[in-house]
Amino acid sequence: MTLAAAAASTALAEPAPAPSPCPPVATAAALEPPAAQAIACVGRLTIDGAEFLHWSEVARKADEPPPSTADHGRASKAESETEAILKEVMGFLISSDWVIEEARERGVVVSEAQVLHSYRRIAATQPPATANLQPS
Repeated sequence: MTLAAAAASTALAEPAPAPSPCPPVATAAALEPPAAQAIACVGRLTIDGAEFLHWSEVARKADEPPPSTADHGRASKAESETEAILKEVMGFLISSDWVIEEARERGVVVSEAQVLHSYRRIAATQPPATANLQPS
């Protein structure tokens, strides 16, 4: 199951959050925003610091090399990896919220059972290295 499908199944069942003031752009300087801080808006949905921090941790763990191949001595590499995670997470969150909002506007409803069924179907086609991924 993609991260977007997981987020969509959870968010479609929840009522739309109240609009809140949003900053114009999330920057690399805001890699660890306070949990309640709004960092971006997509339609009526707000991406807050807690959501960003959760998905950035997921991305870091997914992108982490095995310990035997880790390169610990390069600050510039760490900076570029941090920026890549920022772009990946914000791209994911913005596109996920966009899909969720579009589905809500069109009256599309997806049950948790439908998402789980799709996840299992997709997981069955993946290489063994991703077989240990479990839906939350």
